[in-house]
Amino acid sequence: MAASAGVTRAQEQGQRPLLLILLRPTTNSLIAPFGSLAHDRAWYEDRIFGTTGVTGSRNVVDYYSALSRGRFTFKKAATVEVFDARSPSLLQKVGVDNDGIDDNGKASTADDDSPTTVTRKVTRYLAAEAGFDYSDYDSNGDGTVTTDELTILSIDSLSDGSGQSEQGGDPRGLGCLPLSGVNVCSGVSLAGQMSDLMNYAHELSHLLTPGSIDLYGFNACHSKKLTLLSCTREDPPGTGLPLVSPDEVDGYFMDPWHRAKYGWAGPDRTVALTGTGSEVLVPVNVAAPGIFGTFETLTLTGPNNEAVTFEARVRSASPYEDGLSAEGVLAWYRSINSYSNPAIIPSLLNSRKEDRAHFTLAPVSCILDPDNQASRGVETALGAGTYRLNWSGGTDSGFLIQVTPIFPLYRISWSPSSNAASCAPATPPPPGPPIPPQLQELPELPTLPPPQRFLCGLLPLLCNPCGPFGLCLPPASS
Repeated sequence: MAASAGVTRAQEQGQRPLLLILLRPTTNSLIAPFGSLAHDRAWYEDRIFGTTGVTGSRNVVDYYSALSRGRFTFKKAATVEVFDARSPSLLQKVGVDNDGIDDNGKASTADDDSPTTVTRKVTRYLAAEAGFDYSDYDSNGDGTVTTDELTILSIDSLSDGSGQSEQGGDPRGLGCLPLSGVNVCSGVSLAGQMSDLMNYAHELSHLLTPGSIDLYGFNACHSKKLTLLSCTREDPPGTGLPLVSPDEVDGYFMDPWHRAKYGWAGPDRTVALTGTGSEVLVPVNVAAPGIFGTFETLTLTGPNNEAVTFEARVRSASPYEDGLSAEGVLAWYRSINSYSNPAIIPSLLNSRKEDRAHFTLAPVSCILDPDNQASRGVETALGAGTYRLNWSGGTDSGFLIQVTPIFPLYRISWSPSSNAASCAPATPPPPGPPIPPQLQELPELPTLPPPQRFLCGLLPLLCNPCGPFGLCLPPASS
């Protein structure tokens, strides 16, 4: 792995086997009768794997292919349907810890498994009981099946649109269990039966290597619909209210830090915020280095491991960016800890709670300020004009950042200045040409080619994998 500009990069490439488990209830519900989920097996297989082959089908496999530029996705291992029938003997078999005794032998439930951990342990075991052979996925023959060899997604009726996974992809909370003649250590993601497409993708992202990090902050939904790692359901969980938009399929990519983390980002220029400079950016997923512009992202670094990354996002750049909550230039603030991850900082809503120091910045009186509640994590693009940038603690960077739209490009300039900022509200970019229907369903990934850059063609509709301008950065292995 290589570290640069606060990003530790790990290449997630190829196709990872995904086991889909449908955990059927043993009680009636308002959604479905006994033994049924909200949809049937074929429906869930299509939402996860795109099994119907119908043009316009939107699914997790296609999403990750688009997000990663063809470098990574999941592939179907199997779909297994099981009943959520639990008994004391079954819970003992799967190693559930609910004895009310802590590691020091004292009476305490602090070390007991959470309800979701119990569900993940039970689900993993029931798949083997239903005939799934885990040993087929011990790809290196070491007698152990790990998450990178087989990832597991369980869809259940325990929620309609929520989810839960091991944070950071760490399956140690589940432990390992001998099944099918091997030691099964794979992590499990849970998702509710009427989840948005992005919720399935969000939960699985926690099982990537290394696992993704939630960025929504305390009760804030920072940068919602600008990154996969923000909130992915339309109503606050725990309200008891029905989903606003069950089974929604609108899409949006990860933030630039996560894309770089997995080796899925386009070209980035990183410079210290000193002196004077400028850079032209092309919209994300429409990169044609040296033709329209050189870079997709510009990162300006400051003191104390702080940085701001600028990127241009437009809905027409990908079928899976159609759900973006803002279009145009986004400014992402980031502060990195000693592990090269976004630092944990106090919430502005409750000082006893925490946020992750990676979120979009909205201008407040043309000032971008990570310590201003009206700026932190608000879903707003930057319009034409100049902006003053603050670092944490309200420290003025001493620089003005100028945004100049030159559609389809955006120029970002910076210079030291004590002048007041002057900006206009962001206006959406002109609509791009229609997305070709062929792009709505991406083909299964072939063997990935070596990195190369090329001009696909001058007519965008004749070069649909390259986005609305007919120019692209094709799949690369590094």
